[in-house]
Amino acid sequence: MTGFLAGIPGGLPRQTGLESGDLNEVFTGRIDDIWMPSLPSTYSRCAPAETLLQGSTMGTNYSVKVVDLPSWLSAESLQAEIDRVLEAVNDSMSTYREDSELSRFNRNQGNDWVPASRELLQVLEAAQETSQLSGGAFDVTVGPLVNLWGFGPGAGGDRVPDDDEIQQAQARVGYQRLHLRSDPPALKKDLPDLYLDLSAIAKGYGVDAVTAYLKSLGLQNFLVETQKT
Repeated sequence: MTGFLAGIPGGLPRQTGLESGDLNEVFTGRIDDIWMPSLPSTYSRCAPAETLLQGSTMGTNYSVKVVDLPSWLSAESLQAEIDRVLEAVNDSMSTYREDSELSRFNRNQGNDWVPASRELLQVLEAAQETSQLSGGAFDVTVGPLVNLWGFGPGAGGDRVPDDDEIQQAQARVGYQRLHLRSDPPALKKDLPDLYLDLSAIAKGYGVDAVTAYLKSLGLQNFLVETQKT
């Protein structure tokens, strides 16, 4: 008995109806639950090609890894569209852009309903739900405190605020003072100087937005992430 058959006790199973000599030395298949090695030339496959796209957004970096990018889609065009999607999120939800949708709402001193995009409303609905579930531990109206400690778009951060400043900022915080309307989408605040900061949730929405775009192209194998520089 030659080849791999020599390593199998008793040779081939009787039920095959074959004799050992009827087979070539090289054989692929399964005998009595023993997996035999396949011919590399027949069964080997190339490792999947991975495309890495990187850029900057929302004060941090992002990376998108796509496995087996289709031939009809170039990495350059995909990168441009990803940047476009993230720029739209920035234009809506950034506190660092004075003309963003969120910044305009923060500057609004009235208590009437202010029209909002469905994207911004969706993020705020998720934020308000999280605030309720966490008992206010998560609160996007914390903007006055963020700015006071120098972590917002304004200058500062090189000194510790005193107790009076902290109490004054705390008096402007409270997710219960923000109201949302779904149809038509709109926002309203009880305090004229209520200030929203979506830094803790907008990046996640940006990842979701890029994911939705990639899926709309029919892509299935990819990874989208943002990371702090």
